[in-house]
Amino acid sequence: MTWSIIARDPVTGQFGIAVATKFFAVGARVPHIAAHTGRECVDWCGHIKGDGFSIAGNMLAGAAVLDETAKAYLARASLPFARRLIAAMRAGEAAGGDKRGKQSAALLIHGSEEWSDLDLRVDDHTDPLAELSRLEAVSRERWVHFAKFLPSKRNPVGVIDRAELEAGIAAALAAEAK
Repeated sequence: MTWSIIARDPVTGQFGIAVATKFFAVGARVPHIAAHTGRECVDWCGHIKGDGFSIAGNMLAGAAVLDETAKAYLARASLPFARRLIAAMRAGEAAGGDKRGKQSAALLIHGSEEWSDLDLRVDDHTDPLAELSRLEAVSRERWVHFAKFLPSKRNPVGVIDRAELEAGIAAALAAEAK
């Protein structure tokens, strides 16, 4: 009833998972790091393991869903990790995706902290991967830049000076615009 891609970004060391299904609130239930296709899965089901990634699913339109997800993930190595995962899932969806349709999607990325670097969920939408892509773009407007100033293992206090925060966010946005 779902398919997902789990990967490790060789550039940042982050681990991420993107998932989509025709089922409500997939992000609250599915994101776990494992590759296993059991005998009781509903057809079509299977998994692919590659260098630094794994893709699995059941109730899919066919093997092309996993194949196209893998091809897109490999072909888009130049994209930032979150966008690469979403692009891979969109390619799988274009190949048929969940044979029952679409409803929800999620993106979860972990780095070196106990909490996630990014945790986006689309619980009920007619085009959940497009909405997930939109939310990821919204996260780049301020959140991903602001998150760098939060408390961390290296800096347990974080940055609390509002002027320093705003200047850092402005500098990051300016650098990204170039």
